[in-house]
Amino acid sequence: MRKGLPLEELKQLSLTPEEGFVLSRLDVRLSTDEVSALTGFPPARAAEILARLSETGAVESDAPPREASAVASREPELLPEESAPEEPAPEPSAPDEPPAEELGAEAGAGPPEEAEADDAEQAAVNEAGYRKIYETKFRKMPLGERISAAHVAADGELMALCLDPEAPVLLAILSSPACSLQHVRFSARWHPTTAVLEAIGQRGNLLNDAQVQRMLLRNAHTSELLTRKLLSGRRMLDAYKISVDVDVPEKTRIFARSVLRSKWGTSQGEERAGVICATDGRVLPALAGLTLDGRATSILCARSYTSALFVQNLARFGACPPQLLAHLLRQMVVRRQQHLKNMILQHPNTPMDAKRRM
Repeated sequence: MRKGLPLEELKQLSLTPEEGFVLSRLDVRLSTDEVSALTGFPPARAAEILARLSETGAVESDAPPREASAVASREPELLPEESAPEEPAPEPSAPDEPPAEELGAEAGAGPPEEAEADDAEQAAVNEAGYRKIYETKFRKMPLGERISAAHVAADGELMALCLDPEAPVLLAILSSPACSLQHVRFSARWHPTTAVLEAIGQRGNLLNDAQVQRMLLRNAHTSELLTRKLLSGRRMLDAYKISVDVDVPEKTRIFARSVLRSKWGTSQGEERAGVICATDGRVLPALAGLTLDGRATSILCARSYTSALFVQNLARFGACPPQLLAHLLRQMVVRRQQHLKNMILQHPNTPMDAKRRM
C-alpha cells in the first residue's frame, strides 16, 4: 500500500483523523502488517482503514486481494469470542470516530507532529535501513550492474540505490518508471554530485515540488546556478529566509543573499516595504549599500512603530531616508527611550531641523 493521489488532491478529501494518520505513514509501500506496526492499530482495524482509503483512491495496492484475505483469515484468531462474518465488509464509518471536519485543512492530520513530517524527512529517518541494503547488496557490484539494477529496482532497493555516489546510477534512477517524488527528494537531499542535482533542476515537473526545492537548498553540493534558479520565482522574503536558515549550508546562504540583493533592484516599492516590515528590519543588514525608493519610504513613513528592535534596525541602515528618520523621532517608543533617540540623531541622514526640535 502507498499513497495513490498527489498531495493537492489528498487535501480535498474528507478523511477521519485515523484515516489521515494511516495515510501519513504511506510515504513508501507498506504491507498491512507494516501499517499496523507503524500506527499501533490492530491488523483488522488497519485493514479496515486501508480499505476505506482504497475506495476513495487515496491509496493504491500492488496485490490487495491476497493481502486482504490474509488479514481477514486472522480475524477469528484476534477475536475468538466473536464469529467471523461470512462476507466481511468494512463499515463506512465507525460510530466512535470524531467528525471528519476535525481533520483540519490537510489530509493526513493525525497527531500534529507526525502529520507535519514530510516524505524526505521520513526517508532520512529510514536512511540507516536503506544504507544497509546498499552496503550489503549493491556496493560491491560493478558500475554497469548498478546502473542496470537502477532501471528495474523498486521500493526499498531503489531508495537504497539513491545513496550511490555515482552520477550515472542516479541518472538511471531518474529515468526509471518506478522513480517517484520520494526517491527524487531523497536524492536531492543526500547526493554528493552536482551533476545529478543539476539534472533534477532541469526537470520542471520535479523542480516544481516544494520539498524537492527545500532538499536541494539544504544540499551542500547545490551550485550557485541551481540556487538562483530555485529562488528566481520566489519572493524577496523567501530569499531572505533561506539566507538565514541554519539548516541551509553557508555557501547556499551566501547565494541566497546575492539573489535577495538582485531582486531588490528590480522589485516595486510595495514589495520592498513589505519585506522590511515582515522582518522588523532584520533584512536591512543584507541590503547594505542599497537604497530605498520614494514609494517604499512613503509606505514606511505612513505607519506607527512600537518595536524598539524595528527602530534600531532602521536607524542602523546607512541609506535610511531623512524623512523616515524624522518620522521615527516622532514615535512614542523613541521619545521614551533615550538610546533610540541618540541612534537616530547620530545618523548622518537625520535632517537638521528634526535635530533642533529634539
